[in-house]
Amino acid sequence: MAVLSVGPRASWVDVAGRRIKLFQMVPNGMQSINVCTSQNKPGKYEQTFYLAKQFRVTPQEIDRYTSLISLVKFLRKRDYSQTRRI
Repeated sequence: MAVLSVGPRASWVDVAGRRIKLFQMVPNGMQSINVCTSQNKPGKYEQTFYLAKQFRVTPQEIDRYTSLISLVKFLRKRDYSQTRRI
């Protein structure tokens, strides 16, 4: 687990050896969370989550997860919560 980089629009976090890209979409304020495939190549993603502005997550929140399974469960719950509220 480690926050690899934090930028104004894109950040990278390592979770259990898998790179996770957080990308802030402008101008709509949405965020995409992209889970790299096991090869960890940018642009090659196994799963992508899109979160509305009020449901976005920080690199530090992602870094709390020690397993990919627990992170994906968290992101699915967050995604489900946003669709139930919007």
